[in-house]
Amino acid sequence: MTMAETVLEMSETKEKVGEKEEPEKEEPEKEEPEKKKEVVFRELEEQTSIAQVKIGSVETIDDEKARLQPKKKKNNRTTTLAKMRKTLADGAKETADVISDASSFSLANNVEAIVWAIQESKEDDWQIPNNLTLSEAFMMFWRKSDGSVEGRTTSASLQALAYGAMLADLIHMDKISAQKMNKKVGFINYEKYVIHPTSDLEFDSFLEEPFLEIVDQHGNGKRKTIAKYVEDVATSYSEGSLMVEVILESLVERKIIKENSTTTFLGTTTKKYPLGENKAVFENLTKTLRGILMDDGVEHTPFTLFLLRFMRQGDKQFMVTNPFMNHLLKNKMERKKAKAKWGGSLQEFDKLPGEA
Repeated sequence: MTMAETVLEMSETKEKVGEKEEPEKEEPEKEEPEKKKEVVFRELEEQTSIAQVKIGSVETIDDEKARLQPKKKKNNRTTTLAKMRKTLADGAKETADVISDASSFSLANNVEAIVWAIQESKEDDWQIPNNLTLSEAFMMFWRKSDGSVEGRTTSASLQALAYGAMLADLIHMDKISAQKMNKKVGFINYEKYVIHPTSDLEFDSFLEEPFLEIVDQHGNGKRKTIAKYVEDVATSYSEGSLMVEVILESLVERKIIKENSTTTFLGTTTKKYPLGENKAVFENLTKTLRGILMDDGVEHTPFTLFLLRFMRQGDKQFMVTNPFMNHLLKNKMERKKAKAKWGGSLQEFDKLPGEA
């Protein structure tokens, strides 16, 4: 081997000894997209769990409060108004379909309250003088001293009171009865008093006519309150005046009053009803009522109490005068005496026990 070859070989050996073999780098495997999602979701779950652990006690309290607190209603005011409107509509429909009640005639409700109180007094023995009815007695004091009956054909208010007295008479005779019905419309509670006939048998009395009218209407399915019957009669074209005529005719037949008719040259007929042969019936009743009002130790009976109540209500239909009570208390001194007996006023007769 030549010197040159030896040197070349040594050089190659040196190069081999000085070289370092680098290990091959492994390329990272590419993760699939779905595997990436699983990792992300797993990490999120772990983070959420950690957060819940950290504030777990606070969350538990808040959750308990939320559970105990009532849920707030959405648009609460609107819901309440809607319910009220629906209730009112349902109540109006029921009233229209089943019960007919007075609408705008306010006195009809006052008369209803009086008649209902009379029924609820449960007084069987009215201690009626001379077999009079309440409506006949009321009519006698409606008359003026000259026999004229002011408003006989025109006053709806006085006709309403006269007819109310007729209903009270029919209740006392056990021909009709009033049934109390409680009604609620929205937040308002009120009561109705519906009339029912207790029989359909005819009887010999001037009260038979209004009684049979009630029987007919009831038989036709009409369920009317006391106030509605009063309103219908008093506000009709002629029914109110006809009912007044019926009462006057009864008094004429009994000769307590008499009928005098005069016709003017224009053809207008005027009727007056002065006292008749049996005027003592009126005079004795007047004396009894005067004693109740002014004399010590004289107490009212159920009949006289009910009559005075109707008479006081009759006077309220006049602005200044008191035509009913003026039959009994003739002057200022008598009025003062009556007030002194009854505690300074006659309000004792402005409302019956149990009258609403």
